[in-house]
Amino acid sequence: MAFVTPYVFTALELLTAAKMNAIQDNISDLDSRAIILENTTRYISILLNTSAVLTAGDDAARFRIPAALNGWDVYSVAASRKSGTGVPLFQVRNVTGAVDVLSTRISIDSGETDSSTAAAAPVINTANDSVATGDQFAIDVDDAGTNTLYAFVEIGFRPA
Repeated sequence: MAFVTPYVFTALELLTAAKMNAIQDNISDLDSRAIILENTTRYISILLNTSAVLTAGDDAARFRIPAALNGWDVYSVAASRKSGTGVPLFQVRNVTGAVDVLSTRISIDSGETDSSTAAAAPVINTANDSVATGDQFAIDVDDAGTNTLYAFVEIGFRPA
């Protein structure tokens, strides 16, 4: 049953079975919506460096895919930094599968602080976006930019 406007009780009003069923229908509908929303997306955000300048190289960070994400897909990626110039480039790599997840890497334009404004948006390779429990993932810094501080990479997952 669809959610309806909640019933407002008045003082000393008798609670009937019909009123109780209407309240229960609302609660059930809200519970089912919460479950759907709860299982829609998950994010992993990784801090690659702090006040030490970011350096290029593979395995800047590594993490394990938890059981809760088994069978899900990578569906979004982003990066940010506190400061720096140049164009840092980040790759998300499935180490277990020995594949790059991105066909176009995450970039942050020179003088910018977030990948959402980058001239070239990252592209997820849908042939390599699936994850399984225990997969090892790595963040590779293909280009560190210049004086990049507090670099974050965010990966979004959703059910396949």
